[in-house]
Amino acid sequence: MVIAEWLELFSKALDQRDASRVAALFGETSYWRDFLAFTWDLRTIEGRADIERMLCEQLPLIGDSRWSLDPATDPSATEGFITIETRAGRGRGYLRLAGDTCLTLLTTLEELKGYEEPRGGRRSTGFAGGPQGNWRDSLEAERRELGTVRQPYVLIVGGGQGGLGLAARLRQLGVPSIVVDRFERSGDQWRRRYASLSLHDPVWYDHMPY
Repeated sequence: MVIAEWLELFSKALDQRDASRVAALFGETSYWRDFLAFTWDLRTIEGRADIERMLCEQLPLIGDSRWSLDPATDPSATEGFITIETRAGRGRGYLRLAGDTCLTLLTTLEELKGYEEPRGGRRSTGFAGGPQGNWRDSLEAERRELGTVRQPYVLIVGGGQGGLGLAARLRQLGVPSIVVDRFERSGDQWRRRYASLSLHDPVWYDHMPY
């Protein structure tokens, strides 16, 4: 079986909310790695039986979903990228078959509907001049207001790479947040712990968001 055929069977079974029929498309030894798209969690579901149990829990919550091959994926291949759309959001994934059943399925949520990434002309310019003052004035005003005049919606515990990346994403979405950390300055996690740190990954893999 090729991925175009498998994905069509998979989509039809999901539309009918048939958990056992969906699970039957996975091998006895198989893995579904989900990043928020289907379970609202970071989970790896292993094996047909556990996949069916997960589907019984999640199918009533997910609602209608659309699954299609990424335009760059060869429909006659046995593995490739896919696109996902659920009632809540949109994402991408990767599918790998072994014979007529799925060996591995990755599903990742990339954006929530109604809270899409501000791209192009909608993206913030970062300009802080004008009547509001310069960048430092704006930063000081935000520090004074958050937690007193304006309450944050999110408290991020830990200002490491993950915490700072999440804070940057929330800022782009216009969600007020505060980052707390046991160190005095942002970046002290690296200054105080990794004096000899050197990375062997490509730079794009390690850079901070935005």
